[in-house]
Amino acid sequence: MTQSTADVWLLEGFNDPVHGAQETFRAVLHAMSAPGQVVALPSPNERPDGISDAATAFLLTLADYTTPIWLDPALARKDVQAYLGFHTGAPITDARADAIFALLQGTEDHLSLNEFSIGTAEYPDRAATLVIEVETLTAPATVRLTGPGIETESMVGIGPCAPGLWEALIKNNALFPLGIDVVFSAPSGVLAVPRSTQIEVL
Repeated sequence: MTQSTADVWLLEGFNDPVHGAQETFRAVLHAMSAPGQVVALPSPNERPDGISDAATAFLLTLADYTTPIWLDPALARKDVQAYLGFHTGAPITDARADAIFALLQGTEDHLSLNEFSIGTAEYPDRAATLVIEVETLTAPATVRLTGPGIETESMVGIGPCAPGLWEALIKNNALFPLGIDVVFSAPSGVLAVPRSTQIEVL
């Protein structure tokens, strides 16, 4: 059944908001501290059409009135904005530079990461975190990840992947300690590639 904008704000988030958020927060911390690992997140009871359970759980937990969200034009529907606004209080921004979180579709032909905040020398923590929706986190490996949180290496396959995405993330790593952080989301969970992670395309 198609969700109407008038009804979508009535959709439930987590069955138990406190425990759901706590469990999700711990899982996201684990994902960020262990780049390349697929980490499952709790599923919300309901969500808008077209957004994964994992991405929804991430935003329900980490977004609030202080964290503007930028939505990919394909996802910037009124029902999505109403749901996120009601459950998180986060403002929706049209300006990439103002976003603390961004939700993007990773299957686009041209997935631009330009204009998102990379933080500043004084406040590197003000960089944006991008949640990129993909179909699978367990495709055949196309990149090798190394760096903090990875004992030796992590072989990662994300699919389908927008052309040039990994090359853009390699350039992003060169900006460290500045740079965006990326969380890939799929039905199976999330996989983080923080700005500190070194990437080799196979």
